Amino acid sequence: MIMSTHVPGSDVYKTEMFARILRHLDEHPELTDDVRFESTPTGIVAKSPADAAHGRVINGLRRQLLEAVSRFPSGELDVSNDAGFIVGGQRKIPDLFVIDYTRLADEANGYVQDVSGVLLFVEVTSPATRRTDLGIGDPGKPGAYAAAGVPLYLVVDRAKARVLLFSQPTERVYPEPTEYEIGEAVWLPSPFSCTIDTEFMKNLL
Repeated sequence: MIMSTHVPGSDVYKTEMFARILRHLDEHPELTDDVRFESTPTGIVAKSPADAAHGRVINGLRRQLLEAVSRFPSGELDVSNDAGFIVGGQRKIPDLFVIDYTRLADEANGYVQDVSGVLLFVEVTSPATRRTDLGIGDPGKPGAYAAAGVPLYLVVDRAKARVLLFSQPTERVYPEPTEYEIGEAVWLPSPFSCTIDTEFMKNLL
């Protein structure tokens, strides 16, 4: 289940309120079991295990990304989904990421404190997270990741059966993403320089 909440008020008020809520949850992990929390400029997103199709899409992408990074020197890069990141002061928990662990930043309260070493973030949308994953209505994750200098951001938009690739941020902004239909091969540029097969997603969206 993935839930989100948004509240009215000034940006300063909301930021302070969200910070208090998240500090309280950090201090009392027994309240939330396996739920982890993302923050946005307008709300908090509570993330817990999603549906089976969502997981199968993630697993299919993980297998292909592991094959891609296997071409690099042993241990240089890895594919994971077991960390959250602080990005521009907000908490983000990508569905997948590719990272150079030799450049991993320090962790605090279960979150890596910046995006050092991150080459790629991946999100597979769910109803409650789609707007922030795509940056609909506010900059969302594309805005935060571009401002932080994340080279590549891949989004599987289940609602519209498409894949969007944001890349090469300049002046802290991604240009318009490259859009692919599900079933098309997605080209991942350097340092990957490989294609990602999306045919397997056709029966999962």
